[in-house]
Amino acid sequence: MDTKEILLESLEKFCTNTSGKCKNSFFENWFTKNGKTYNFIFKQNLFVTNLQFRELIDLIRLNVKKGSERPQINFMTTNEFIDLTSNIIESFIDEKALKNIREKNIDVSKIRRELGTICENYGSLFENIIVIDASYTSCIVSVPNGLELNVQQICFQSGYIHSCGENIYTRNMKKAKYDALVDRLKTYLQDYKEPLNFIMYTHEDFPIKNKMYVNDFQKHGLDEIKFYLEKFYMQDVSLIQVMERLRNDTRLEGKIKIMGKAEAKQSHAEESIWMIIDRSIGSDPKYPGDKRYYICYKQMYINENPFHIFDEDKPGWINPVTIPHTLVGAMINIGRGEWPNNVKERYRVIDPFVGSGTTGLEVLKYDDIDFWGGDKCEISRMIARMNLRFFAMDIKDLQYIQDLVLAYLEGLNTEKYTMIMKELNIKKGGEKDSKKTLAIGIQYQLSSIQGQFNEKEFVGNYCSIVKELSKIITSRVSAKDKKYLTEEKVEFIAQLFVLLTWRAYKHNEFRYEKAEDFDLTSDSAEEFKGFLYRLLSYIHLRERGKDDIMDGNNEGRMVTYLGKYTRACTINSKFIYHNINGSASQIRDGIDVIDFLKSFEESKVDLIITDPPYGFNTPEEKPIFSKLYIKFINAMVRTMDNGGQIIMCLPSVSYSGKTVNVFAQKEIVSRQFMIAAQENNMFIAENEGNFPKPSEIYSFPFYWDSEKALRRDIVRFQFFRKN
Repeated sequence: MDTKEILLESLEKFCTNTSGKCKNSFFENWFTKNGKTYNFIFKQNLFVTNLQFRELIDLIRLNVKKGSERPQINFMTTNEFIDLTSNIIESFIDEKALKNIREKNIDVSKIRRELGTICENYGSLFENIIVIDASYTSCIVSVPNGLELNVQQICFQSGYIHSCGENIYTRNMKKAKYDALVDRLKTYLQDYKEPLNFIMYTHEDFPIKNKMYVNDFQKHGLDEIKFYLEKFYMQDVSLIQVMERLRNDTRLEGKIKIMGKAEAKQSHAEESIWMIIDRSIGSDPKYPGDKRYYICYKQMYINENPFHIFDEDKPGWINPVTIPHTLVGAMINIGRGEWPNNVKERYRVIDPFVGSGTTGLEVLKYDDIDFWGGDKCEISRMIARMNLRFFAMDIKDLQYIQDLVLAYLEGLNTEKYTMIMKELNIKKGGEKDSKKTLAIGIQYQLSSIQGQFNEKEFVGNYCSIVKELSKIITSRVSAKDKKYLTEEKVEFIAQLFVLLTWRAYKHNEFRYEKAEDFDLTSDSAEEFKGFLYRLLSYIHLRERGKDDIMDGNNEGRMVTYLGKYTRACTINSKFIYHNINGSASQIRDGIDVIDFLKSFEESKVDLIITDPPYGFNTPEEKPIFSKLYIKFINAMVRTMDNGGQIIMCLPSVSYSGKTVNVFAQKEIVSRQFMIAAQENNMFIAENEGNFPKPSEIYSFPFYWDSEKALRRDIVRFQFFRKN
């Protein structure tokens, strides 16, 4: 059937339904039977941020098609859609006529004219409505027939989406029934010839490991959609019994395989059915409500963006207040969602406080963005280029670094090294022993120059420190590795060890008041351990994808491959490799922010994504910093093209006791942007959008919360020229 026929059929089902659920019958036919319903699972929940829901809406806008066109979408919740449907139908067909039809006193054909009028007048409205129902860590998206959603691109481009797939069964735990689950599974699987894996996301099978060292978004994210198999029920049936019944239920005709974690990892399936739980959103969106839901969905794609493994802890790192990759990715997508449709082929994006290059890495996912970054730090470009090189390395290089870090850890802390080797089940000897001499040389060199690891000396001495360490590495490398370790690889290793040691200094500088307390190389053991665990996760990710590229080509931005349990999508390391020099050249370091922004006043920009300094870790006095904010706010506005946007992070609450400077707070900054817009003959657009409920999770300002450090406000300003 075409879309108009489906709409007419859905209207008739509303009018003829006698079960008391006539309002739901239209929804069921329009979306569930003839459309598509997807589940999107987020890496972090509303305790951390509310940015993920708006990001999803903007990604839908960017990746939905109606034929060859990108339509203007209206977003509603299920309840809002059902109320809209009822109001429209009941305004054309009176209550008496509906009652007669449902009691079979008259045939539905008697009101066919009225139903035709509804189709004619409101068909385009229904065809362009997408229903979104938000939960605490996930979201259900219902798409009508006629609209095509590119969920692969949504998953790949996202900052906060962990995985996505087609919904099979979602129900409040108090109302969930085993037979209803089976009926949905049977209907969904009727066209499948081969069985699908069925995995329950339980604490028993998926415990947290190494949560202190690997940023795998477990706390306040994936860990909270797991359940305890022995404690949860569907009415009087425990989930253990549910698993056993599903395994043997003849109604499913053997079309699912109940699997534990170990079995599922070995099965190499492109798609898997998962069962998770989630909670409703509370009156304060930061906290969950009282309702809990069972969610059963077929996972189609998982987002294995390698940047997310490191997030705030990339190898190249300058400042402890570093913006996470997930957050930057979401900010870019929200900005892209407000770009005019089909106006430009390419958009100009800049970050005037680019730091270690987070924004520069994230924009590599998009083929319509030209990016430039600037930073006052004189080694920013070197650090950004180092990060690009790291994510472009082949597996052999990554494994070499793994072995070298292990050997280095053995020299720093034998007890910690032994614990790591045991935990990772790594056997000592062979290749790893060949790195010992090199590791000892690196340790000796870093110990001898640790006095240069301080705020005043480090940046200025960075190049000379790396150069001297590179000499030590070259002189001590084994004969076997001499040909393998090119000059570029030696420099990378030197930078890595210097920067991890620098990170240890920044995390421990409060302890170094006395000279005798200064033992930086020993204190860096924890930093190297944390990096090692993240590195191992990254190596495992790369090994999964090395031989199984399914979509895209070896040179493209995105590749998909068989991940742990389903298809995975990620940025292509080969694409990064071919763009290292070009991407690094787009970053200007050692430049004042005003001078950097001034260079764009003529050419103009479409989007500024930035996380400016908050005055927490700088020697400048507050009046100087306050004046800097006024200057760079004015300078940013002067770069804006018509419709240009500025999306930025600002400090809201400090959890470390530091004072949040008033010049960096959104109340003051917002007013300064208004003044700057007026002075530049522009105005700031207030775009509320047509967002579903609860509207506060879709509208600026957004929050991003770190329990250890601070709460950020994410604000957005869009500028248009007057007249």
